[in-house]
Amino acid sequence: MLAAPVMAEEPMPPPAENYKAMSGEKLGAQLRSADTWAEPCARAVPILAELQARQPELMQLNESLAHARINCAGKRKAYAEAYGELQRLEAAGGEVFPPQALYLAVATDDGAETNARFRAVLQSGDPKVRDALGPDLVGFAIRAARQNGSGRELEEMLASEMRAGLLYTVDPDVRPIFAINALGAVARDGDIELARRLIHEIHQPPTYARLLADRQFTQLWPLLEERVGPGFQRITRHYKERSLGELEAESDDTEALSQALHALYYAGEFAQVIEMADAATGRPDLADTLDEDEGWALNLKAYALDALGRQTQADAVFDLIGDADGEDDYWRVNFAINRASRLVGQGRWEEGLVAAEQAAEVAREHGSPYARALILRDRICALNSLDRTEEALLLVDDLRLEAEQHAGLLAEGLLCLDQEKEAVDVLLAALGDEQLRRSLIDELQDDAFDMFYTRSILPKPRDLLERDKSLRQAYLQYARMIPTDFYPAASLMR
Repeated sequence: MLAAPVMAEEPMPPPAENYKAMSGEKLGAQLRSADTWAEPCARAVPILAELQARQPELMQLNESLAHARINCAGKRKAYAEAYGELQRLEAAGGEVFPPQALYLAVATDDGAETNARFRAVLQSGDPKVRDALGPDLVGFAIRAARQNGSGRELEEMLASEMRAGLLYTVDPDVRPIFAINALGAVARDGDIELARRLIHEIHQPPTYARLLADRQFTQLWPLLEERVGPGFQRITRHYKERSLGELEAESDDTEALSQALHALYYAGEFAQVIEMADAATGRPDLADTLDEDEGWALNLKAYALDALGRQTQADAVFDLIGDADGEDDYWRVNFAINRASRLVGQGRWEEGLVAAEQAAEVAREHGSPYARALILRDRICALNSLDRTEEALLLVDDLRLEAEQHAGLLAEGLLCLDQEKEAVDVLLAALGDEQLRRSLIDELQDDAFDMFYTRSILPKPRDLLERDKSLRQAYLQYARMIPTDFYPAASLMR
């Protein structure tokens, strides 16, 4: 999965060999080696720089060197440097691949450049560009656009492209992302026919919680309610049938397996989740060969066991995922966090604290701010419950920093410390911010709309809506409490 760059810039490594002492023939052979492009900093850049110094008249070398420098800077996470090289190449008339330009524009946190590059990618008629527009890059660009305050501009741009027929020319996995992010502009325009087509592309049941609550979609609520059905049963049935069909067509595809298990879990078919996960992962070398989607299969198996009251067996599944740990697999941080949050959420404070501290080690290198905020919340709640409040208080400033974009998480940590007034203030401030409000709208709904995670005893920000009149009034300006008829039936079973 493509994630937003969060790690520190790395220094430029020295050349792998003494290229200045090599003959032109040997340099050419080195350039044709596969290792050269796998190691842009230590090989491609110094080889091309040496060749260019010897033959400055060869323009092709200049462009190849520029591409090598872009790739090297990107590999070192020197994103501003990479984007500067790309802009210089572009200005000189060199060839630039639009999705790469978009990624680097996002990584440099330049809102204007991000939006311009995104529009260029969307409007490109080149099939190679469209093929590169996968869900990870699209999600990365959309999150960045919203965080830099361009949310409405983004929605209008996507709605315009939807009307021009973009929706059906891109990867089917991208369509739901485009649909949900264009829907705000479509609702403002009152374009019910386009809204109906976009809603048809949104398949995952949890996505509908915010849509059904957010008042910007008020005139679309009848369409959305028809789509989900009473108790969310229509949308969960649709998603299950769709996902199982895709798995049947691609039985060896672990991503299709993960989606099918999610669908069964959302539908409350917990025994089937366990059976399917066992069938897919029951091999002796699992610890050495586990991939990310299989990790989610095991994670869902553990949550299904919890839903059936089989806690000890669920513990063993998370232990198995932990035993399959690998330093190079950045995605494993997800499961380290889910294990810790599950234990803390079940009130198993000692075990949860140990697990959260282990997760903190993984997240230090591979985690996003959101991941680190989750871990800090768990550590604060566990420490406070173990009467180690002074230690918990020492972590609050770190939580404020990491949870800057995640007010609900910060409020949860504060509530564990009985700091209700500050928690209310945090939520009120977030409700006044268009970007922060988006996530809060469904976070402050009933627990039933949390369709994925196992149940938790930690205090929830949504509880404050009943106790604080000012918070409830502020929330109801932007959202409604979803009618109980639409509470997901499967969630109520857990």
